[in-house]
Amino acid sequence: MRSFGYFREVPHGDPEGPSIHERAGTLAHRSRVAYYLRTGALLVGAPGMTACVFDRCEALLEHHVVTDGEWHWPLDAAHYVERHNVAVPSDLLDRMRQLDFEPPVLSHERLSKLQPGPGFAG
Repeated sequence: MRSFGYFREVPHGDPEGPSIHERAGTLAHRSRVAYYLRTGALLVGAPGMTACVFDRCEALLEHHVVTDGEWHWPLDAAHYVERHNVAVPSDLLDRMRQLDFEPPVLSHERLSKLQPGPGFAG
């Protein structure tokens, strides 16, 4: 699976991953992208919360990992997209558009066969 959102600045990120500040900019369909990221299937449940790395805003962000079966990302990626305009990779945005911004429903059997792979720092 491909990954997004394991930025080096977040506590559960990849130290060798991209900088969240380099991904900040403008993003078309921001609310729809955030919805997609928020409603993916739970892949890994992780306890704990963290504050936003941009401005320590009031948001407390969960560390869960969610997926659409092809991509996986930490749940807090939705916050960074929605509130701070962090862009997703173009391949992921293309997938979202193909699915009309509705992540597929994945069976327990399918989820049990998925492994997060590169980028997962949990």
